[in-house]
Amino acid sequence: IGVLCHHAITDATSGISFLSNLASIARGAGLLFHPNSDRSVFKARHPPQPSFPHHEFIHHPNLDSSRYAITLESAICVGERSKRASGEIKRRKAFHFSFETLTHLKNSVLASVPRGCTTFEALAAYVWRYAARYSKKVPEETSRLRFVLDIRRTVQPPLDATFVGNAIYWAHAEMTQRDLVGEPLGAAVIEIQRARAQITDEYLRSGWDFLEENRDFWYSSGNCDVGINAWPRAMLGARELDFGWGKPCRAVFPLDPETSTVMFVPVDGGIDVSLCLFPHQLEQYSDFVPTFAKQ
Repeated sequence: IGVLCHHAITDATSGISFLSNLASIARGAGLLFHPNSDRSVFKARHPPQPSFPHHEFIHHPNLDSSRYAITLESAICVGERSKRASGEIKRRKAFHFSFETLTHLKNSVLASVPRGCTTFEALAAYVWRYAARYSKKVPEETSRLRFVLDIRRTVQPPLDATFVGNAIYWAHAEMTQRDLVGEPLGAAVIEIQRARAQITDEYLRSGWDFLEENRDFWYSSGNCDVGINAWPRAMLGARELDFGWGKPCRAVFPLDPETSTVMFVPVDGGIDVSLCLFPHQLEQYSDFVPTFAKQ
């Protein structure tokens, strides 16, 4: 069984909900729940009232006059293809971070992060700083990180478990190249926490209002140094799906090799970090997994 979907229509959480319902129908058990596709909570206000600067959006002057229309021109504009003059083409490579490695990584930053941190925050900070090591930016330049947040419980009123659609938002963090590389990793964690805390219901509504007034802006990770999409651990449930013949022997999630977004994919024993790299970068990333994992 293969499923292809566009991320503008559904996110990973809704994707696994769809498959759970499909499997239940295939077994003859009917719907597990009736999907709710009501997106009215995401509507812009009338009149729009943007009240925050929104660096997470990118100006795309070549987009169709309506941001709701996905045309060939807008798809090429938003999903920029990265090809080098030498003809090198990026390929995806997954690096496995075991739970032991993640625990070491998280513990290594706790001393410099007063309020503690999550596994995602520690890993995102590590990936961001590692990429900065090979950046061509000068120390005074700004390095930008963008990462996906699930806003089901942030938006008011909250979305319930039956919502099926796309309920994600890009959070935006930035530091100077000097601070990102030179300061303890905890400094990057604190900046990521600041970016997460900024995403409130008020901020979300300001963002939607901003898009309503600026239709040539778009969600995209194209103007940041690192974009991260962390799939929910619910994706592990794909291996529990029963379409009437028992559980699957294998479940895989092919990832687009042409997008530069870093993917955190939950797997048995930890998280796979999927990077899109040029062949010449593979040697640079030979020590990507922290060395304490090998001790």
